Amino acid sequence: MTSLARSADASDTTEFTFVERESYEAGFAEVYQRLIVPYLRDLEARRKRVILRSQRIILIIALVALFLAWQAYRLDPILPIMPIAFGAFGALFVYLSRGDKLRDELTTFIRPVLSDFLHDVSFAEKTTAEEFRLNTLERLCLVPKADRRTLGPRISGSWRGVSYTLTKARFAEEYRDDDNKSRTRTLFNGILIEVECWNPMPTIVYLPDFGELGNKVYSWATRNVRPPHRLDLSDDDLERTFEVYTDDPEQAQKELDTDFGRKILHMSEDLQGVEAHMPAAFEGHSFFMAVRLPHGFLNFNVMDRPMSEVDEKIHQAFRDLTIPRRIIDRLLDWPHAETLT
Repeated sequence: MTSLARSADASDTTEFTFVERESYEAGFAEVYQRLIVPYLRDLEARRKRVILRSQRIILIIALVALFLAWQAYRLDPILPIMPIAFGAFGALFVYLSRGDKLRDELTTFIRPVLSDFLHDVSFAEKTTAEEFRLNTLERLCLVPKADRRTLGPRISGSWRGVSYTLTKARFAEEYRDDDNKSRTRTLFNGILIEVECWNPMPTIVYLPDFGELGNKVYSWATRNVRPPHRLDLSDDDLERTFEVYTDDPEQAQKELDTDFGRKILHMSEDLQGVEAHMPAAFEGHSFFMAVRLPHGFLNFNVMDRPMSEVDEKIHQAFRDLTIPRRIIDRLLDWPHAETLT
């Protein structure tokens, strides 16, 4: 279904339009015109003022850097490198950060509007490790233990009678480089998802395949936390992607077959693109997934373009908000879904 947002004053709104592309967007064009366009018009005027102010600041930085470089050159031909380098760094910082405040304001404003439009979605800007049972995901080896953890925003709801929770997550660790300088390394950046299983499941964990030697090392390193029994998938493609462990091999074989492993691969292709492996696990009444998205979840970093072009980010945000729907659809359409429901 496709429709164009309209307003009584067409000459005033032709640059701000939202074309509905998906069935879940039906009716949003009117919401866009009524709630979002007035905000975007004000934000666009402010964005232009911010850009003009940043251009002036960058010009001042450049002039000061050139003046200092000229003075330094009179002392030594090598000395101008420092003021030019500091000037370039300062100008780059001003350029990259000029829209941060407006971007945060836009994000805070628009996320609840989109989630409220999807009536089955509840939105929270932040969440905690306890609310999302992060200790369980760490024990199942789906996420790394890290020095720094950032969680949120979080969405939750129900689709086709199945409850779900999703949160954005980033895990990082600090380390020392070869020069003994403190650095930060990102271990995981994506989303964590929990989907309800109506019937209890044994613990079954889909972990990455690291090759013969790597699997032995990883299996030894996680022996005290992962389930004890390795599950044979009897499928070469899946064996090259997953190492599967369970606490009840007989029940796991009964509940799942190789079709489910392929289902995970299909979901991974849909959500992660080229990265084949996607950590996943069953335990009790929950199915967990850790997804590395190729883009920022519910990201509205659009300050480098006119606000009339924010509609593409809205389409992407709707796709993000409906990720649990797509996952549940795949799970329920799996030929053996009765074992989960």
